[in-house]
Amino acid sequence: MAYRTIKPYTGGIFHIFNRSINHEEIFSKSTDSQRMLTNIAYYSQTEQPVSLSYYLAWCAKNRSPMSLQGTQLVTIIAYCLMPTHFHLLVKQEQEKGVSTFMANTQNSYTRYYNSVYDREGHLFQGQYKLVEVNSNESLLHVSRYIHLNPSTAKLVSDANLDTYEYSSFHEIAHHNSANHLANTSIIIDQSNEHDRTNYINFVKDNIDYQRKLKMIEKLTID
Repeated sequence: MAYRTIKPYTGGIFHIFNRSINHEEIFSKSTDSQRMLTNIAYYSQTEQPVSLSYYLAWCAKNRSPMSLQGTQLVTIIAYCLMPTHFHLLVKQEQEKGVSTFMANTQNSYTRYYNSVYDREGHLFQGQYKLVEVNSNESLLHVSRYIHLNPSTAKLVSDANLDTYEYSSFHEIAHHNSANHLANTSIIIDQSNEHDRTNYINFVKDNIDYQRKLKMIEKLTID
């Protein structure tokens, strides 16, 4: 495998993922998914210029993240929310940036979710999983894996992968959209000719391959 488990360090790029307890669908509603994306945008910085309540109100009104000017803990490179889990591809910008960002993001979402759905206790399966992405080639392939999740799980048809709103692939495919949470240029710059269209084709051309890998993985686990 092109990446390995490691303690986060400043300047490093990491694939982070976690899922809900008992495979509960915690991102199945648009309001919940949007709240998680809002948390990701807000807590990626250590010194937010506005309160979370003000930020939430602004995002709800404008249907996109506010541009914040705080100090970056992490840079979001790619993301995808699935009904029961999430994937993030991030670059750590400060010491303990990943751990601070993830603690704040998950804890805040858990408080929100428990309040809305009148539940108590943990929401995620313990500590998030984290692996280092240690080459440009790995960066491309991990980002592709993240972006293909909705198609692999058949949440959208292959032809409509770019319509899945809770993924940075949607930002890449609809680059004029106001909703830009991720710095996707970091990925695109690694693709052939540093071209957006080439990256989109790179992702879509491997839909069937990734689905076959998923089937093999299930057979191996079973």
